[in-house]
Amino acid sequence: AGSMAGRGGCTQQPRNVALVTPDAFGGQQKDALVTFLRVLADGEMAVEEARCRLCEDRCFDPYEVFGSLQGSHRSRKGWVSAYDLHAWLREQPHGLSAAPLEDVAAMLSPHADQLGELRYEDFLKLVLPTSPEHAWLRDIALSRRSQTAWQDGHAIGGHLSPDVAYRLCQLLEHEMDMCRRLKFHRKTLRELMVHQEAILRFLDSEQGVCAGMGGLLSPGAVRCVLVERLRALSRHQCAALLRRVNPNDTCLAAFDTLGKYLSPPPPPLETLLPSGGLGGSTGSLTSPSRPPVEGP
Repeated sequence: AGSMAGRGGCTQQPRNVALVTPDAFGGQQKDALVTFLRVLADGEMAVEEARCRLCEDRCFDPYEVFGSLQGSHRSRKGWVSAYDLHAWLREQPHGLSAAPLEDVAAMLSPHADQLGELRYEDFLKLVLPTSPEHAWLRDIALSRRSQTAWQDGHAIGGHLSPDVAYRLCQLLEHEMDMCRRLKFHRKTLRELMVHQEAILRFLDSEQGVCAGMGGLLSPGAVRCVLVERLRALSRHQCAALLRRVNPNDTCLAAFDTLGKYLSPPPPPLETLLPSGGLGGSTGSLTSPSRPPVEGP
């Protein structure tokens, strides 16, 4: 009943009403959607493994890495753009060095803000483990301190340690591979005319007449549809999917987060240019102070 109260006052009990399955949502459309969600779930699982490997490296300091991705300390401004990340990747002896800027921007888009800028708190969500069973690794990574201050640049003459750089590239490679695979499945969804409103109501159909109200998804309803009713995803896969589309682990998730993967917005032009290319962001151009370490 608590989740219903968050949907504009809807008080219907979901098990007393018929399940909402739009007539236009046929078997072919359902299969295409389930495949899309499975790719997203499997991609999250692969990225989670890469996050753990990155955090296991004692040299990995999230704040140091965040600064390194911005380039020299003179150009640091408190966020990472697609251009910044692309420039960093080009310098790495890794296959991602040849990745087009457009692919880097597409990979970064779901994690960035409306300006296309990856802020520190969102960077942490990208590189730190999200599964509760890996919370100890997250805490260890957050407790690390750089040996050098932000103002003095980062380690080893402006470069991360080789292992940290490699493991970060591996993480980003999994993220980009998932984004590239999703392109093919988005094309299928478009061809089958699977609309986001139908997806929202289908995934939330366990909520009955309240399904999708307010643009919100119930994680429990999603689990019921995909795991129990359709048996399309394992519980492990569904948990990974929910971590991706409900990163804050709220009782009701905004569908917009999943919408970023179903229909990614084009990246702002400013993020594809060097900092200041179109006048820069509204953010501060001064180096921020080191944020406080999060507790367990």
